Amino acid sequence: MIRLRVEHLTKRFGGLVANSDVTFSINAAGVSAVIGPNGAGKTTLFNMISGFSPPTEGRVFFNEQEITGLEPEEIATRGLVRTFQLTQLFQNQSVLENVMIGRHVRTKAGVIGALLRPRWVRDEERQTEQRSHELLDLVGLGAQADMLASTLPYGQQRLLEIARAMATDPQLLMLDEPAAGLNHEETEKLSQIIRRISDLGTTVLLIEHDMRLVMNTADHIVVLNFGRKIAEGSPSHIQADKDVIEAYLGGTEMLDA
Repeated sequence: MIRLRVEHLTKRFGGLVANSDVTFSINAAGVSAVIGPNGAGKTTLFNMISGFSPPTEGRVFFNEQEITGLEPEEIATRGLVRTFQLTQLFQNQSVLENVMIGRHVRTKAGVIGALLRPRWVRDEERQTEQRSHELLDLVGLGAQADMLASTLPYGQQRLLEIARAMATDPQLLMLDEPAAGLNHEETEKLSQIIRRISDLGTTVLLIEHDMRLVMNTADHIVVLNFGRKIAEGSPSHIQADKDVIEAYLGGTEMLDA
C-alpha cells in the first residue's frame, strides 16, 4: 500500500527554485528518509507535503486521496503529522501535559463538555492520560512525566516532541532532523525508537543529516540536491550511487553506516 505520493512538486520563491519536479512515493510499511546537502530543499519539501507551504506546481496524495492545498490542521486530522527542526514544546507545562495536548486532536469534548464534564468526558480524559503515559514509556520518558518540559535536556525534549506527535495517532509521522543536537548515545536510542514506532504500524518519513542514523534505520531513501531528486532506493543502492557521492563533495565517508 502506498502511504504517500508526491507528483512533480515544485516550489518557487520569486526567482529562487527551492524544489523542482520532485516525484516519489513511500510505502505504508517501514521507514523512509529524505537526505541531501544543506540547501537541497528538504524542509521546503516537508512544508509542502504537510500543508505549511502550498506548492507552486504538483500534487500530494495521502492514502491515495489528494491533500494538496489543505490546511495543516486538516492534514493532521487525516493522520499526517510532522515535527520541526526546532522544538516547539509548551515549556511551562509538564511533560505529561505536553503529550496530552497533542492527544486532543483525537478527542471529542468541546468547550461545553469541558465545562460540564459529563461522565463520557471524564472517561475520555482518563483514556487520554493513560495513552499519554504509554507514549512517554515508548520514548523512554515515563519517569519524567511530572517534570516541566523546560527542565528536560535537549535530547529528551526532542523525544518528547515525538511522543506528542504520536499522541495524534498518526498514520504517517514526518520527522524533521530528529537527531539534530543529539550525541551518539542519544542518536542510537532515537534509531531504536523510530524502528519501534514503525513496527507498531506508523509509517515514518524523516529528514536527517546523520548518515549513520539514516543508513541504520531507513528502508528507503530519497536524495535531493539543489531542489531536484537525484536518486532513490535502498540504503545499499544510495551508498553506491555516483551522483549521491558527488553531491556529498565527492566523499564516501558521509554515506558510510
